[in-house]
Amino acid sequence: MGWIRCDNEILEAVELAEDRVLLITRRHTDAVSPERLAAAFFEALGEPLPEHRDWTVVVDSRLAPPRNDARLEAQLQRVRARMLSQFGHMIVVVASAAGRLQARRLGRETIVGDVVEAMQLARARG
Repeated sequence: MGWIRCDNEILEAVELAEDRVLLITRRHTDAVSPERLAAAFFEALGEPLPEHRDWTVVVDSRLAPPRNDARLEAQLQRVRARMLSQFGHMIVVVASAAGRLQARRLGRETIVGDVVEAMQLARARG
């Protein structure tokens, strides 16, 4: 079991030190503003720590409401840049082909369909 770093209406972030993973799980919520979503992610990320450079951040976005407008994508790019500057690797878990396409368009991180596969990949990096 990990340490809950952040738990709010938008997401939960659990630090799994034994696996060197920060697991961020989006919750099913009504659409929130892109700025509020980014703020929730930044809260989950916390202050950068040097030891996290060797960690993987796993973002389980399967419950996130479908949305891909320009304002949202601009905020997600800010979040993604922060994640990649803070952690050595990023894995995004998506539920659909549309989610996979959106994640692929936004960046170069690994994209998978379930958390078990994401955790296996993260542990293999370790």
